[in-house]
Amino acid sequence: FVKKAVVVASLGGILFGYDLGVISGALPQLKNEFDLSESQQEMIVSFLFLGGAVGSTVGGTLCDTTGRKNAIFITDILFIIGAVALFTAQSFIQIIYGRILVGFAVAVSGIADVAYLHEISPVEWRGAIVSVNEACISLGFLVSYFAGYGISQVNDKDGWRYMFVAGSFIAIFQLIGMAFMPESPVWLKDKGRFVEAKIVLARISGSSSDDLDFVDVHHDNGTNYHRDDAVEDYGLDQRDIDERPPMQNSSESSQPEYYSTPEEGNSTLNVRQVDEQSEEETDANVMQKFRSSYRQVIIAIFLSVMQQFCGHPNILNFAPEIFAQVGVPSLFSTLLLGVLKFVTTCIVIWKIEQFGRRSLLLLGLSIITVSLLLLTIAFAFEGEDGDLPMATKFIAIIGIF
Repeated sequence: FVKKAVVVASLGGILFGYDLGVISGALPQLKNEFDLSESQQEMIVSFLFLGGAVGSTVGGTLCDTTGRKNAIFITDILFIIGAVALFTAQSFIQIIYGRILVGFAVAVSGIADVAYLHEISPVEWRGAIVSVNEACISLGFLVSYFAGYGISQVNDKDGWRYMFVAGSFIAIFQLIGMAFMPESPVWLKDKGRFVEAKIVLARISGSSSDDLDFVDVHHDNGTNYHRDDAVEDYGLDQRDIDERPPMQNSSESSQPEYYSTPEEGNSTLNVRQVDEQSEEETDANVMQKFRSSYRQVIIAIFLSVMQQFCGHPNILNFAPEIFAQVGVPSLFSTLLLGVLKFVTTCIVIWKIEQFGRRSLLLLGLSIITVSLLLLTIAFAFEGEDGDLPMATKFIAIIGIF
C-alpha cells in the first residue's frame, strides 16, 4: 500500500518540476509568437512565482481544512484548468493569468504532497520517501526539457501550447490515482475520525484489519461513523472485522510512530491516544515551543528565501536564452542541463547520510557562487551586438553547468 501511495503522491513532485521547467522550452516560441519584449518575457516567467506566493500563504490552511487528499484533488484540477488556459491562450495577458493559476497550484501542491507523503509513511521509511519527492521534482524538470526539445523539433511555431498542456496528463493520472488512496491518518485523527484513522494505519503497517478495535465515534458534526461505514468506505470484508483473533508476537518496531505502545494482552491499535498532548496544548504552550526553537525557524525561512534569490531558478528558466547567446544548440543543451540536475539530485539523496546535510549545503552554495561569478565575468565582455568572445563563451558554458 505504501509503495502505491508514494507512487501516486510523487506524481505531484513530477508535476511540480514540470510546470517550473516547461517555460524554458516554451519561452523562445512565445517570444516569436507574441513578439514579446524582454520585460514581458520576464513577466511570463516571474508571474508563476507570484501565484506561488499566494498559494503558499493559503496552502497550509487549505490542507488542514479540506484534508491532504482533497487538497491534492484541488491542485490537480487547478493544474488541468491552468494547462488548458495556457493551451488556448490568444494573448499575452491570457498567458499571464494561466501562469498565475499554475503557480498557485504549484505552491499548494508542494505543501499537500509532502504533508501526505510524510503522514502516510512508516517512520523508518519517512526520510527516504520524502527524498523520493525531491528526486521526482528534478525528474519533472527533466521531463519538461525532454518535452520542450521533442515538441520543438516537430512544431517550432505552436509547440509551446502542447508543452503547457502536456502537464495536464500528469495531473489527470494523479487525480485518478488519488481517488483510490485514503486520507492521511494524522488529519483524520485530528478531526476526531478515529475509526477511519485506524483503518488507514492498519493499511500502512501492512496489518490485517483484525488488529482493529472498532468503536462508534462521534464526528464533529454530530453524526455517527460506525464500523459498517468503515467497511463500505474502505472496501474491507466484513469477515475481516467479525473474525478477529488476538494478534500474536506484535513487534513495536514494525509499527509507524502513530501507534501507541501496545499494553500487555492488548495489541489493538489505539488511535485515541495518539498525540493526545497535542490536542490539549494551549496557545501558551505553542508560544513556548516557538521561543525554544525560533533559531531553527529563522534558519528554515532564511534557507527557503535564499534558494529563490541565489540565481539557480533564473538559470533554469532562461537556460535556452543563455545557451543561444553563447552560441550552442539551446534546447538540446538545456536537455543536458536537466539530465545533470536529475543525476546530481539522485547522488545527493544517495550520499546525504554519508556526507551530512550541512556539508552538502555548503558545497552547493559554493558551486552556485562560483558559477554565478563565471557567468558575470563572461557576460561582462558582451559586445553591442550581443555576441561574446570565444573565451568567455567557454567560461559561460562552465558556469551554466
